[in-house]
Amino acid sequence: MIQNVVRGLVAVVGVFGLFVAVRFWMDPVGPGAQLGLAALNELGYSSLRADLGSFFGVGGLFALTAAIRNDRRWALVPLAMFGFALTARLATAAGHGFGEVIQPIAVEAAFTALMAVAARVLGRG
Repeated sequence: MIQNVVRGLVAVVGVFGLFVAVRFWMDPVGPGAQLGLAALNELGYSSLRADLGSFFGVGGLFALTAAIRNDRRWALVPLAMFGFALTARLATAAGHGFGEVIQPIAVEAAFTALMAVAARVLGRG
């Protein structure tokens, strides 16, 4: 029962990640602006598409694969990615205050916790 709930939640995170990646690939300015980023030139557009699109795309793909295959090993990649992102956000908050980073911290903390649970309860591995 709990395994199926975790698989469902991990699948939702996976689809979300792929959706955000596609948004960055199609129009990097919109989602970039929502994250406080702007493309100043072609390099900026390329970086938003490549770096952020890849982050969300890889995280989403691995999470969705973990859910579909019911395999904890696939959850380790998004666990590491979200964990590193959360660590960076907390370091920023420590140096510059929480301000507008509370929501992304909450999301990344929830995703990190979910992937940690997935790495424990999903099958195989």
